[in-house]
Order: sequence, then C-alpha cells, then structure tokens
Amino acid sequence: MPSANTGDVIRDVKIKKNKVEVYFQDGSSLLLSPDLYSDYFLYVGKELTAKEKKELTKRAKRQKERDYATAYALKGLKSQKEVRDALLRKGSGYADAASISEELVREGLIDEEALGGYLVDSYTQRGYGERYIQEKLYLKGLKKREVETDEEVLGNLFQRLLSKYADVPLRKRKEKITAFLLRRGYSNEDFASLVKEISNTPEQEEKERKMCRLALKTLMEKEREGYNQRALREKAYARLMAMGYDPDDIARALEDSNDETNC
Repeated sequence: MPSANTGDVIRDVKIKKNKVEVYFQDGSSLLLSPDLYSDYFLYVGKELTAKEKKELTKRAKRQKERDYATAYALKGLKSQKEVRDALLRKGSGYADAASISEELVREGLIDEEALGGYLVDSYTQRGYGERYIQEKLYLKGLKKREVETDEEVLGNLFQRLLSKYADVPLRKRKEKITAFLLRRGYSNEDFASLVKEISNTPEQEEKERKMCRLALKTLMEKEREGYNQRALREKAYARLMAMGYDPDDIARALEDSNDETNC
C-alpha cells in the first residue's frame, strides 16, 4: 500500500490494441502509448509518487489529444487553425492545442500550401469569385492567395442564371443575376459586360407585357376597396415598378385599363 506521502501503486496492466491501460489501487486508470509506458518503466506493483502520477496523467492527456489531432488532420486537408480549434472544442488548453498543431505542421501532417491551392482551384471551378474564396481562406487561417476568374466557368454560370430567371421581368432579371454573382464573391468588373448585354427576345417582350397587364389586373382587383381611382393607379404603378416591369409597359397597361374602365 502507498504511504501518505506517495501517489499510488499499479495493481494491473492490460494491453488494448496499440495502447497500454494501467490500473491503480485508488480505482483510477490511464491509457498510455507503448512509448510512454516504457519511459516510466511501469509494472504491476510499482509505486508512483504523487508528483510522478500527476506528470504521467498530464502526459497521457496530451498524448490522447495528440492522437485525436493526428486522426483529425488525416481525414483530409486541414489547416493549423482547424486542428487547433478542433482540440479546443474537445477541451484542450490553448497552449497544448497550439503546440500540438505546430508539431503536425513541422511533421508535414498539416500542409497549408496544398490546402490553399486546393481550395482556390475547387471554389473557382464551382463558380465562386475572389472575394468569396479569400474569405474562406481567412476563416481557415490561411494566407491570401492569387485568385484568377475562370471566364468559362463564369460564362456557364451566367447562362444557367439566364435560364433560371428567363420568366422574370428584364430589369428584375438583371438585379437578381447581379445580386447572385455578388453573393458568389465576383466583383462587378467580372460580370458587368455580361449583365449589360442581357435583353429580351421578341417573344420575351410580348410575354412580359402580358405578365404586366395580368399583374396590374390582379393588383387593381385586390386593392380596389379603400382607394380612389387615382390613388389606386399610383399604388399599382409603384408595385409594378418594384416587380421589375418596364415603365413603358406599365404605362400602356394602365392606359388600357383606364380605357376598359371608361367603356
């Protein structure tokens, strides 16, 4: 039995896969790496001082954190910040999390140069612009990198947006496409010339005029109560403008509506 001035006595040792579990008489146990077990020359019946057991417990904890960080880093390309943050979420102290992540960098288990290049290529090919990509690099703790817009990727994305918003009024179509590309991290310089060239086909123009007249009719019927004719027309004009319809189409629709009312 340990004396009052000692830590504890090892009562059992068991091999568990690639680890060694050491059991103490006080009921506690530590899971150690074979190297750590050998460093302390541990064996059943060995008595450890309180200081020795405290140090062994600290080193066992750090080894566990190191094993977790290594496994996390090997799941895929990770940055030093990602590994450090993962350790902090698991309850590691900042000093240990920082030193372990630095060890993995030195040993080549964390390759931020490869990760940065992969992210730039991946996001570029998926249709994201420089601002979005630089933000992603920053969030992973990576340095800024040169990002060049892939004109073919942007062009294909632009064509998909044209198809998606084909039935939207021209002015609103331009607004939606511009807003989408800005959210993707592209700059106005990247796509301004493309947006400038957006126009309606004759079929789209006719369809848009019909949609404008239908929208006006719906608004007039819905808001008729409580408004005089002039106020109702002003309200309808503002709503149709907000929906993106052409001012000339709105004016013609209002004129046609007024003619029908007077008949």
